[in-house]
Amino acid sequence: MNPNYLGFVNHIQFITPQNKKDLYNIYKEFIPKGKQWSKYLKPSTKKPNEELIKYIRTYFECSSKEAIEYFRLLEANNTLDLLKSMGVEEKEIKKIIK
Repeated sequence: MNPNYLGFVNHIQFITPQNKKDLYNIYKEFIPKGKQWSKYLKPSTKKPNEELIKYIRTYFECSSKEAIEYFRLLEANNTLDLLKSMGVEEKEIKKIIK
């Protein structure tokens, strides 16, 4: 969506017409017609390594979703210490962290 219209759309969402058709008509009338190109934005968060998540999950004895949250909270040094405490070799740690 074009960022120039975000303020307008945000404002309209608070009005919330009861009928979906009315909301569609509001958007149709106020957002200009015509072809527009909007840049695709890639997500800024990286997906964590599945092997690392598996180690975190076994260490904390939690679900995968909770392990991903722990991964985001842990710093790099803490992650290294966690893997070392689990007995993972240095060679494998480098492979996992990459």
